[in-house]
Amino acid sequence: MYKLLFSLLAFLFAAAAFSQKITGNWEGLLEIQGNQLPLVFHIMKDSSGKLTATFDSPKQKAFNIACSDVMSRNDSLFLFMENIKGRYEGKLNAEKTQLSGTWLQSGYSFPLDMNKTGDAAGIKKINRPQTPRPPFPYKSEDVEYKNADKSIRFGATFTVPLPDPNVDYFRAPVYPTVILITGSGAQDRDESILGHKPFAVIADHLTRQGIAVLRVDDRGTGKTTGQYKNSTTADFANDVEAGIEYLKTRDDVEVNSIGLLGHSEGGLIAPMIAAKRKDVNFIILLAGPGIKIVTMMDQQNYDVPA
Repeated sequence: MYKLLFSLLAFLFAAAAFSQKITGNWEGLLEIQGNQLPLVFHIMKDSSGKLTATFDSPKQKAFNIACSDVMSRNDSLFLFMENIKGRYEGKLNAEKTQLSGTWLQSGYSFPLDMNKTGDAAGIKKINRPQTPRPPFPYKSEDVEYKNADKSIRFGATFTVPLPDPNVDYFRAPVYPTVILITGSGAQDRDESILGHKPFAVIADHLTRQGIAVLRVDDRGTGKTTGQYKNSTTADFANDVEAGIEYLKTRDDVEVNSIGLLGHSEGGLIAPMIAAKRKDVNFIILLAGPGIKIVTMMDQQNYDVPA
């Protein structure tokens, strides 16, 4: 019993010591085909003592991007960036001043050594003036609903115009409504990427123009349950159809004016749904595929640096 207790205490002390040495700012250069991309990790501990991290890519003017998870084992550190499908694996040197490791993303790996440049993890404030901030001139409501077989619970935000206070309505107004469909990769409802929130911006603009908007966390992301990894485009189309059915239960939605706005892979999903459902009134495609998917994937594989 005592041996077990001492072993546990030793492990906890070692973990605490590692956390103390790893927190701070770490900088390095990622080299891809002769091009250098500076990267900065900010590693911190939250109020519970758990390691958290953000990263910057200054050359791309992207700052304070949240890492989805941080793990440590002995003298090794693992940073996960689900939003860009990347991760970093590094090993701390004896002087605790350098991480020797590898950057992995989209099936490719590149050596990346990080040098500690400061004990205090300073984070650059991001200037994103286009990101909508309250108070809003419309109603913004966090909602939840389930698919037909109740296997997935969806977390979403529904924004809808406010009734005109100068109008004496015969009945409560209803509004044309659009569902925003994210691109490839597990995305949150704002389609957050590199500090930007494009779906929040689009939803804000449309709602100010009198159009209600439903934007939804993808499977396994945010407030939505389910597993993303083994799901297909057809599964994601079914998820959007669950959103359509949810909208048809609301008293503030014009059920004959429900449309879909799809970005990237969402630009493939929207036509799939519209082709089989007469209750989809319109579709909007942003950077949707314009050629056969097999041809597009071949081109992407050719364009990605080896």
